[in-house]
Amino acid sequence: MLPAPPPDARATVYLTVPTKMELDNETATFMCLAQRFSPKTYTFKWSLDGKEVTKAIDKCDKSEKKGSVTEYSATSILQISADDWKKPNSKVKCEFVHKAGNEEREAEYKPTVFILAPPEHKPGEPMTLTCYVKDFYPKEVFVSWLADDEPVTSKYSTSLPIQKDQIFSVYSQLTVNDSKWKNGTVFSCVVYHEGIDEKMLIAPSSQRAEFYLVGPSLSSVRSDTSVYLTCLVVGQSVKLFSIQWKVNGIVPNPNGHEQEPRVHDNGTESKESILKVLVTDWNAYALFTCEVKHLCSDYTQEKRISKIRDPKQPTVRILRPSDSDLSGLQNACLLCLITGFFPSDISVQWLLNETQLDASQFTNSPVATHTSGGFSMHSALMLPASEWKDGTFSCVVSHESSQNPITATIENLYGHSCYWYPVA
Repeated sequence: MLPAPPPDARATVYLTVPTKMELDNETATFMCLAQRFSPKTYTFKWSLDGKEVTKAIDKCDKSEKKGSVTEYSATSILQISADDWKKPNSKVKCEFVHKAGNEEREAEYKPTVFILAPPEHKPGEPMTLTCYVKDFYPKEVFVSWLADDEPVTSKYSTSLPIQKDQIFSVYSQLTVNDSKWKNGTVFSCVVYHEGIDEKMLIAPSSQRAEFYLVGPSLSSVRSDTSVYLTCLVVGQSVKLFSIQWKVNGIVPNPNGHEQEPRVHDNGTESKESILKVLVTDWNAYALFTCEVKHLCSDYTQEKRISKIRDPKQPTVRILRPSDSDLSGLQNACLLCLITGFFPSDISVQWLLNETQLDASQFTNSPVATHTSGGFSMHSALMLPASEWKDGTFSCVVSHESSQNPITATIENLYGHSCYWYPVA
């Protein structure tokens, strides 16, 4: 009797979107990665605003044996102009067609909504909140305000849409009574438009503040004997907020170094407290707490941080440019895809023949939330046609999940073979 064929494996698919730096250079690159599928036969399909796009580049794929099943991964890259991507409500879709099941991922260029906090004002006087809606199309839009999720009774006005090229912007201003602002009312700007569904909140500044707790960098944990934690407070009149640290529930001495408040263009203020701790305490999973409290309130806000006990190691892969990209007629780039890691702090460098390349030669994308948990990012190494050099290119990733760098390497780039392997 013949053995049963191995089961089909459905792909996990990710779609990355262009970085701001790419858009500033008037290009928009999308990367569609399908991982851990079987059997090998597949097709990528791309569309822009519902119309099929056929100029995508399918890159090298790889295989990995998992018991009786050979799992495959494949990548397709689409590059369009930044103008095509930045059109109002523009949508890019990648479809991975496979026997085990099709997967679709879609990216959409959406308008943005901002709320500008009021500047400092004299006690007893009314103040103005501004809601700014940017880059939408078509021009029909409606903006309203809520106070504690109920329609406001205060006066507000919304400007006529302001047109720039083919997109529109609008702003709405709400006059707020000083007593309502101070008594803890939460004001919301609600925007109704076919391209967005936003409800922006602005919390009262009197006795609440936004604050953030930032841990030490990976490089400092591995190279220094002491590291620094930062508690950043953002709001109005931040000098009226106290910041207190605790280590495993005990107030340390000294209790952090508090810096002078800074005033920002949107009328908010910020200040930060920096706590110096021993690396040995951080590596021992000590629990650090930042407590923020208004001087006129009994309510304490707090955030906690400690070293992650179960970090997830990233998967690192280099994608080889197509032969046409390497024809010598145009610039090309190597893309390093880093997926599935946790926590988010990560460092990426490039080497050529074991020599570190200058950071100006590559661009690292922001870290994004990974669809299956953890985080992902990519790094693009620019290869100007006038400076092509053959050799060994390496994408080197440092992450707390591994004591040694995780390296993906590609050789003979300007030949006709392509492979990669991780080195941990």
